[in-house]
Amino acid sequence: NEIVERYNKIAQMTNINLITMELETFSAARALISKTHSGVTAILDIGARNTNVSIVDKSMVIMHHNIDSGGANITRALARGMLVNTKRAEELKRSNGIESSDQNLAELIKTPIDKILIEVQQVFENYVKEGGASVGELILIGGNAQIPGLVGYIKEFLKIEVKIGDPFMNIEVPYSLKGKLQETGHDLAVAAGSALRK
Repeated sequence: NEIVERYNKIAQMTNINLITMELETFSAARALISKTHSGVTAILDIGARNTNVSIVDKSMVIMHHNIDSGGANITRALARGMLVNTKRAEELKRSNGIESSDQNLAELIKTPIDKILIEVQQVFENYVKEGGASVGELILIGGNAQIPGLVGYIKEFLKIEVKIGDPFMNIEVPYSLKGKLQETGHDLAVAAGSALRK
């Protein structure tokens, strides 16, 4: 609410007429989960600086939690552990990931991911304690969703179904863009969800 109020004040000071404003979580959920979905789904957005986890029940966002760790933490851990610069560490993360034949590299990636997943697990447990149903599946989005082996690792860690989000599943797109959107679509969930609002 404080952030929304801050943006409202900025808009007023600059004479911008805001038509609507919402948290990224709601936009992402709109794009990734159909209105007829009946189960409990988690959306995990691993961004550069932080990670957002949301629990969506019957297509409504019920709970949201922000974790102060993201892809940059993974890259820094790799850079320190492999004694390389951050540019090279980012390349290693995106090309080899958890599937790397170099066990040291894979473990360096897993350590910061484990910290994120332990907190995600706690969010799931808290939701059940508050009377919610168990999370049945997790949708992975964000700039780090494509780390090789990440989907399988999260599935094994949390013991639930995991898939990479497709925010264009309810949007008609030109055939020529389908291949590109399969590669980068997980990064566009918030934008797609915002567009679907109207």
